[in-house]
Amino acid sequence: MLKTLLHYAPVQIASALSVFVLIALQTRYLGVEAYGVLSVYLVLVEITRTVYSQWLNTALIRHYPGADKTDKPLYASIVFSGIVGLFLPISILFTLALFAFFEGVTWFNLSSLLGLLVIKSFFIFFQEMARLNDQVSQYRRATALQSILSMIFTWLLLEYSPSVDSATFGLTLSYFVSLPLVWFLPSRVSFNQAKPAISTLVSYGLPLMTSGLIGVAGSRIDRFFIADQLGYTDAGIYSALSNMLLGLMALVFMVVALPLYPDLARKIDDKAQLFNAHQRYQVMMLTISLPALIGLCFIAEPLIRLFLGESYLSAGIPLFWILATSAFIFNLRMHYIDHGLQFASRTNILPFILGASLSLNVTMLFVLLPILGLYGAAYTSLICNVIALVMSFIFAKKAGHKYLINSELIKILVASGGMALSLYFIRQTPLWAISDILQIAISIAVGIPMFALSSLAMNLMGSRKVVKNKIRKVNA
Repeated sequence: MLKTLLHYAPVQIASALSVFVLIALQTRYLGVEAYGVLSVYLVLVEITRTVYSQWLNTALIRHYPGADKTDKPLYASIVFSGIVGLFLPISILFTLALFAFFEGVTWFNLSSLLGLLVIKSFFIFFQEMARLNDQVSQYRRATALQSILSMIFTWLLLEYSPSVDSATFGLTLSYFVSLPLVWFLPSRVSFNQAKPAISTLVSYGLPLMTSGLIGVAGSRIDRFFIADQLGYTDAGIYSALSNMLLGLMALVFMVVALPLYPDLARKIDDKAQLFNAHQRYQVMMLTISLPALIGLCFIAEPLIRLFLGESYLSAGIPLFWILATSAFIFNLRMHYIDHGLQFASRTNILPFILGASLSLNVTMLFVLLPILGLYGAAYTSLICNVIALVMSFIFAKKAGHKYLINSELIKILVASGGMALSLYFIRQTPLWAISDILQIAISIAVGIPMFALSSLAMNLMGSRKVVKNKIRKVNA
């Protein structure tokens, strides 16, 4: 597991860093209000992509690793054909939604957003195929190139013309140029030959499409409410913080989820092996994600000032903390707790869970947004994500999945607590007030070694043995 994780971790970390730079470019060039408009546009793109292609990709990830050699080309061909075949109806649906929900939309807006939707959908499909086929070098090159080009193209286009269309077109170009690195033409299959595989993918994927649609709407619908009730300026501030945290947390969790989920899917027929592997997966995920959450919360102020600008601090640092915790819980549910329902083939329950969360979300936004402003939206997000996680856990347990916990979890909590204390004391020193870059650098230089040394002292995941083996190899 650890070896597989290390194949993909470097490029995922690079992608996480590119998210900071990309959002920094967009917020600096566009300003708060225009960034609010961009964020609302991108919400519509993500909601449509969930209906268009993401459910097909998720079904593919679940069934492809365990399929035999004759069925694997069938699954790839069906998903590719689905993305091609759904293009026209999705384009019409997206066009109607864009012109219905937004005033002053132009055909150029439509072209840039529709281009982003389609090109990104194809890129993610072929990127997933590279990962599922263990084409590590192709996956790394394509992911790294897209991350780098997204920053370069966005910077160049915004420098030339600082507009929402330039920002979306920069993203589209980055996916388009990177696509050939993972592109291949899936084999053609007859309908009769593909019928059983189609039935498998659709029966598994349709509930995921519904739950994914509800989930994306639930995690981003607050932008629409804020834009409508508080204005695009507040929507821009909230969206910049939320997008940065959701994007970063997703990439942090993906460091573990991307390489290790296919291995879990292969063990689905042996429950004992599956539960033990899922427990090791949980330890690896929390070892990376919990320190990341703590570190982000401690460097929130210099991070926002450096990457977004002083104007994004107007809502206060506690807003960042609430949104960071909410993003952590959202990803913990999606990349760990929901697995129990997926492995038990009970994905049909997910729409009910997320539908209940969405209903509560809308109700709380109506009540809290006029009273608490942006904090009302943040507390709503946090509460709804906690409720969705608890519901998913309960239903997965009833479906027969076991979430095993051992002493490794306590070690992670203790090491994370030690890291938090060290960062707290560092903040009290005169060095902290010198500059934003120095604050971030000192926090990283102190926090990571503190967590690593604490983990080594407690022998987290057998780390002492790993270090001893490395030393022996060096001295050999």
